[in-house]
Amino acid sequence: MAYQGVVSPITVTERLNYVHFDVKTALKSSQTQINVLIDELGDPDKDLIIDGKAYKGADKFSAAATLAVTNKMDQLQNSTTTILSVFTELYKLEKSIGGTT
Repeated sequence: MAYQGVVSPITVTERLNYVHFDVKTALKSSQTQINVLIDELGDPDKDLIIDGKAYKGADKFSAAATLAVTNKMDQLQNSTTTILSVFTELYKLEKSIGGTT
């Protein structure tokens, strides 16, 4: 959808009224992914699987696997920070327009 000028408050309300986003669930999902990575790295019998690519045995500690783990952890950190920032701004916006929750 292309930007077509000022959007009316009624349009915003109609479009966003039924959109629900659970911050706790999103953060728990990120934490679960981190826990899975840590478990896979700590258990020599488990393969390390990142974004569908498996690193087996000694490959778990190769340069490619280390880079993949670092990238995945950065992605999770960025998404968590973004989720918290958006939620905080939405909360501020709601408070500024008179919301009570």
